[in-house]
Amino acid sequence: MKSRAIEQNAVPSININRNEGIRLLINDDPNRVITFNPKDVNFTQKFYSLLDFLEVKQKEYEEKAKAAEANTGIRKVEANGETIEIPSKIENIMHLVSDICDELNGEIDKIFGEGTSWILFEGAKIFNDENNQYIQFFEGITPFIGEARKDIKEKYKSTSKALKK
Repeated sequence: MKSRAIEQNAVPSININRNEGIRLLINDDPNRVITFNPKDVNFTQKFYSLLDFLEVKQKEYEEKAKAAEANTGIRKVEANGETIEIPSKIENIMHLVSDICDELNGEIDKIFGEGTSWILFEGAKIFNDENNQYIQFFEGITPFIGEARKDIKEKYKSTSKALKK
């Protein structure tokens, strides 16, 4: 009877070059690296689906923000012997922003791999107009995806023309 090691060595092997894709440093930090392969159809389908998802969610987020803004209540909080009045709309907006960030982080992790949102944002939840970390991320990676997809489209066009001859 042959040992398992001998049987495993007898199995032929092939190497498949998957072209590991793009590696990006986040804020020039070698400890914060993300990788993705825009030439992988699975990745690009998920990425474009995420963009569609974000378009739909944006309307939902805007409606929730309007509802939060409309809240005129006041909550009183005791701190260091003083009573502080906190407008309810501020708390509601902070909760909404936190929920939006959690949802976006989850979607990013689904596409780019578990823990990617932590590598990108290190737990920060910045979702304002002037410094939106999510807009910065998507605007930063979209050119890499577009460039890789452009090469594939050109190859497809060339092959398609050759087949028509």
